[in-house]
Formats: sequence, structure tokens, C-alpha cells
Amino acid sequence: MRIIEAMIIAARQMDRLIILEGIFRKDIYGNWLAELSEQYAVSAWYFDASLRTTKARHEAREQSKQYPSEILERWYRPHDIIIQLNETLIPETWSEQTTVDKILQDISGK
Repeated sequence: MRIIEAMIIAARQMDRLIILEGIFRKDIYGNWLAELSEQYAVSAWYFDASLRTTKARHEAREQSKQYPSEILERWYRPHDIIIQLNETLIPETWSEQTTVDKILQDISGK
């Protein structure tokens, strides 16, 4: 987490937008992300996808060879939102383009 925080600090000093993407489980990362959200203006989105959909998306990625579905299953937590982040829920039914459009709309303030 320290390397991520160092990258955030450096990017903020350069007035850059920061995007963290990944599986940030509440039980492991929740307090840390809540603290970051108190220090920085944060927008957060949560992909509210079932395990079935998550596995299907994962298997289509190159990383699936490095992280087999058994590991993904151990990490998966349904509806594992971090309340302090006020996450926007992205339903699994949204297309990739709809999701991108929503995130761009949110960060542009429109």
C-alpha cells in the first residue's frame, strides 16, 4: 500500500488524475482507502458483478494465466463496498462503453 500511496502523492504534486483499479477488498484495504479519501478528492466506482460474471471477465484477460479462477474465488466478496468512499455502483449489465461514459461523465463534472 505504501507504493500506491507514494504514487498518489507524486501524481497529485504533478496535478495528475489518479486511477486505482483492482480488487480492493474492504477487510484489507477499506480503512486505508477511507483515510486516502479524507486526504484527497476521491471518486469511486464499484463493479457490482456476480462471481459468475467476474470469473467470465477474468478468464478473458491475459492475467487469468497468472491468477487462476481458484485464486479469484478466494478473493471475491459480493457487494464488498466501502461506505466511506460513497462508491457509484456499476451493475454487471452495463456495457463497457456505458461504464466508460459514466466514469468520464462523473470525473468531468457534467
